[in-house]
Amino acid sequence: MVDDHGGCRDVLVELVEAAGFEVVGTADSGEAAVSAAVALAPDLVLMDVRMPGKGGRAAASVIAAFQPDAVIVLVSETPRSTGGEVIAKSALTPSLLRDIWRVRAPAHPSHRLPGREPALPARSVQ
Repeated sequence: MVDDHGGCRDVLVELVEAAGFEVVGTADSGEAAVSAAVALAPDLVLMDVRMPGKGGRAAASVIAAFQPDAVIVLVSETPRSTGGEVIAKSALTPSLLRDIWRVRAPAHPSHRLPGREPALPARSVQ
């Protein structure tokens, strides 16, 4: 969970845990997110788009380059249509996060939600 505001990170952690995922780390900047992703190899990354320094889009590109199977979800207080999918933080729910996972996660046994059916084959969400 990556957000430069601690309160927002806490909410993202609660949301991810409520969706049935285990949180393995948090970060407060794009640079810290890249370092944490290298060290922890998470399957799922929720990242704020707007942060000081390396923003969420730039950090997501770096993470995706070395961990192409990671599901990266960009979120923002004020999402805009700027060439990529960004979800409003206020719209993100455990159910929506599970749906995103089912669509984007590789069809591999380790990418199953606890007590749930296997993830669907990876494909982009339009």
